[in-house]
Amino acid sequence: MNTTSCLGLRLHWFALLFVALGLVADGVSSAPAGPYYGFYPSSLGPSHKVLRHNLFGFQIDMPSDWNFGVNARGGLPVVLLYPPNMNTTQITDAYQSIEIGSLPLPKISLEEAHRHLMTGMRMAHPALREVEPPVRVKVQNAEALQSLFTWQSKSQVEIAEWVTLVDNAHGIRSVTVRSAYGLFKRQRGMLRSLTATFQAFEPRVPDGE
Repeated sequence: MNTTSCLGLRLHWFALLFVALGLVADGVSSAPAGPYYGFYPSSLGPSHKVLRHNLFGFQIDMPSDWNFGVNARGGLPVVLLYPPNMNTTQITDAYQSIEIGSLPLPKISLEEAHRHLMTGMRMAHPALREVEPPVRVKVQNAEALQSLFTWQSKSQVEIAEWVTLVDNAHGIRSVTVRSAYGLFKRQRGMLRSLTATFQAFEPRVPDGE
C-alpha cells in the first residue's frame, strides 16, 4: 500500500471518528448510539455496565448512571466518563471523572511514557505534587504503571490525578482518574474497581463503513 493510500485510510478513520462522536473543540460531547460503541452487562452487578468502544479500542466497566463523552481539548480526542449531572467544565469539590486516551508516541517503555507524561503535566501545573511514585501493576494481565499526583485548581480545589499507563500490542493507553482529592480518598476503592476492568484492543471501523 502506498503512502497516499495509507493517508487516505487514516483520514477516513478520523472523519468517521469526528462524525460518529460529534466531536467538539471544547468541552464534552455525547456520542450517538450505533456500531461505534455499545453497553453490556457488567460482572460488577446491575448497578454497573460495560462500555465497549470500537473506534477508540477499549472496554471498561462504569456505574450504570454515569455518562460518557469525548473531549477534544488539547488536540487529541479522549473519552471522558463522569457522574450524572456533573458539569465537566467546572472544578468543584464534587468533581470526578475517568479519562481514557492513547499516547501518540512510538513504541517506548512505560517508564519513558511516564516521563513524557510528567513533562506535560509539570508544564500545565508547575506546583504538581507527587503523592505516590510510579509502581508496576497488572491491569487485566497487561503490564501497567500507576502513579498519583495532586495539583491546585484556579478555584483552589486540590485535584488528584491517578494515572495508569497500560501497555499492550496496540500502544500505550492512559486511564486517568481526575477527582477532587477529598472525594478521591473516600472513593478510591470504587474507582480502583472500575480502572481494574480496563481492556484495550485494536481500534476498528465497523463493517460497511
